[in-house]
Amino acid sequence: MRKYIFCISLVLALTLPAGPGFSRPPEERLEKTWKRIETLRMWRLTQRLDLDEETASRLFPVINRYDKQRLALRRDMRRDMRELRKSVETAGEDKLRGIIEKLRERRMKLQEINEEEMEKLAGILSTRELAKFIIFRQDFDRELRKIIAKARGKKAEGLKKNGGKTSPGDAPEKP
Repeated sequence: MRKYIFCISLVLALTLPAGPGFSRPPEERLEKTWKRIETLRMWRLTQRLDLDEETASRLFPVINRYDKQRLALRRDMRRDMRELRKSVETAGEDKLRGIIEKLRERRMKLQEINEEEMEKLAGILSTRELAKFIIFRQDFDRELRKIIAKARGKKAEGLKKNGGKTSPGDAPEKP
């Protein structure tokens, strides 16, 4: 339990902006937060897999390269989803088909990136280390999603108390 509380505290400390950070543009805050999460993940992964310096120096550039590719692809997918939400009731069939096709292609590209990354990692890690890596990534991502969901839940709770109508999972309202 202490370990869990420590991990949550550490992630929150790394992700919550402090002081002058609030005046930064959202993109800059997001990038800084992402870098902090990456650092935490690398530290914990090094511990979990008990990586030596040589293996870590070969592993982390590969992970970072594919993470950046996934991040850019997911950003594009979010943009496409916003466009789909805006267009679903008013756009013609051709436009909707085009947006759906872009989303489909991006999902396939995401799968390709994941497969390519696994091939590269298999060339760096032993089979046991690769198995530990797969388990670690799933556990770390799940833990991170829970923390984010809790933070969003508290934010949505505050909005409800203040008369807002937003709750987690709701589609964004039009202004």
